Amino acid sequence: MAAGAELLTRLFTSEIQPKLFPSNSFLSRSMNDDQYVNVNTVELAHSGAIPEVKVDRTILPAPIAKRTDVATNYSIEELTTDPTLLQDSEALVVAYQKRASILDQHIKVQRQKMGNRALYKWAAGASSFRASTGTTRAAGGPAQTGNRKGFGIADILAVQQRFFADDVQADLEEINGIAVMTPRQYSDLLAIAQFTDADKYGSSAIPSGVVRRAFGFDIYVRSQVVVLDSSDALKAEGATGATGDQDAAIFYSPSYVRRAVGAIKTYVDSDKPEYYGSIFSTMVRFGAIAARNDNKGVYLLFEDTV
Repeated sequence: MAAGAELLTRLFTSEIQPKLFPSNSFLSRSMNDDQYVNVNTVELAHSGAIPEVKVDRTILPAPIAKRTDVATNYSIEELTTDPTLLQDSEALVVAYQKRASILDQHIKVQRQKMGNRALYKWAAGASSFRASTGTTRAAGGPAQTGNRKGFGIADILAVQQRFFADDVQADLEEINGIAVMTPRQYSDLLAIAQFTDADKYGSSAIPSGVVRRAFGFDIYVRSQVVVLDSSDALKAEGATGATGDQDAAIFYSPSYVRRAVGAIKTYVDSDKPEYYGSIFSTMVRFGAIAARNDNKGVYLLFEDTV
């Protein structure tokens, strides 16, 4: 050892900085099918043709028609994490709770995956894909290049009108919808006075995760929502990003989307001699779908390419 050299040691703090995950609080704002999570398929019945109403009927007996109902279904998926090995030698060296951190990370990534899957499955049943018309700005996605049109008030009002036109809110005095959008899309709206002035909660309690209510929508902001490709088609969940991608926000009525979420099961295989440590993984059963076969109640607003 060189003269004057000092022996350097490492000090571990008792905490570990965790990975960050997007919010999934919007997921509770949907119809709950959790009781069916242990079956393979959930079937949804849809009523058939509605009867006609005649004014001053003159022909009797009136014609009789049998209503034929139809059904759609969605499958329950099994989501599993890749196992993580924690060797005993690691556990002895570090001072922070790495075991607890590993389990926490597995659970959080499962919740993230469920949120992602729900958004894409609901978006697949959307009845309307509308291109944005707001101020031009830079694209926001990690692989995207070029410019996109941001969100404007006219875009939000157009989605609101679709709710009314489709009779999605026919039995309510006002829109009671959900909007899930990216931070950049939300920033587009914050720059518009009509949007910020529309924040009218009054004495009502703010639902968990909602950043603002405007024009009848409870707005959730999430780092990941859904993406359309350059031809305005919805990409698959988890697809590789491309330069021409277009980020989209999803607008829906809670009564028109469904989800089934099981308990996250944790697997721990302790003291494996061939690995000199323990192995951890998780599994959860999950499913989601846009509830109506006419696709009403779910709408997409995407950032149009300039």
